Amino acid sequence: MTRTAPTKRAPTDGPFGWGWTYSYNLSAATDAGSGTVTIRQEDGSQVAFVHTNGSYTGRAAV
Repeated sequence: MTRTAPTKRAPTDGPFGWGWTYSYNLSAATDAGSGTVTIRQEDGSQVAFVHTNGSYTGRAAV
């Protein structure tokens, strides 16, 4: 397991304290209203996928 120092990517209160994350901290959450699925990656960043016409599409990268 690898612990990662606080960054702007992980602005949440994790098991190691505010902003800290770890290598197994991967999760998915679905917004019940919109159907959007948000994946929280191991580095604390989040990627959203929008449900449209029976498929999921990632938002355009900036």
